[in-house]
Amino acid sequence: INAPIGVWEQDWSLAKPALDKLRNTCETGLLDYLYATPEEVWRIAALIKVIDLNQLALRQVGAESKDQLPALLHSYLTAATVQHFANVFAAFADGKTHYQIECPMVRLDGRHRYHYVSLMVPPGHEKCLDSVIVTTSDITESKRAENALNKSKEFLRMSQLAGGIGTWEANLKTNQQTWSEAVMSCLGFPEYEHPTWDDFLSVVHPDDRQIVVDAAKAHLDRNERYSIEYRIIDNRQRIRWIWSTGNAERDEKGY
Repeated sequence: INAPIGVWEQDWSLAKPALDKLRNTCETGLLDYLYATPEEVWRIAALIKVIDLNQLALRQVGAESKDQLPALLHSYLTAATVQHFANVFAAFADGKTHYQIECPMVRLDGRHRYHYVSLMVPPGHEKCLDSVIVTTSDITESKRAENALNKSKEFLRMSQLAGGIGTWEANLKTNQQTWSEAVMSCLGFPEYEHPTWDDFLSVVHPDDRQIVVDAAKAHLDRNERYSIEYRIIDNRQRIRWIWSTGNAERDEKGY
């Protein structure tokens, strides 16, 4: 009852035959059909009954009592989430007994939140789906942080592309590097899915490779500043001047 997550027990026994009928009659496949006819998603969702839910589940949707349960469907099933519901319905119609989604919802007071939702059919209820356990966790703040980070990354990406500035990160333990989009599209480095130090050096002009190696070694061994100008031969066989600056991040042991 007092679990730190929202817990619902739902009865899908009326929704199950409706899904089975659609699955057996629609020609395009159940999921495609539900995508194309969102009104069917609404119709099936309305057949689901809430048997019980805990207090946190009520608070998550902005309800004060179970008397407001008829309105809860409208909190979750919106134009933004109808495909999420279609995915769940198609999965359960295909016999799956577990499903997890992240989806937005609108509380009864109009506030927008984001929930992680897990659905599970307990053993013995697979045929008629008369018991489906749903847990809900409010992940709004983490999603906001994730969206802000994604916006920041996109802004950085666009800034790099506009300014011709590339970034890369090298893991010296695994010899793997991560190159930004601008490194390949603006600076002319070849496209590698998992570039290495040798891949990087192969682009550096042969007359400048030792300069680059020496600068990296001096930075790693003696903590000298890594700031160097050198030439590369880009993917169009043009000689281009590059200026690189960077700093090594070490673990707690100094490696």
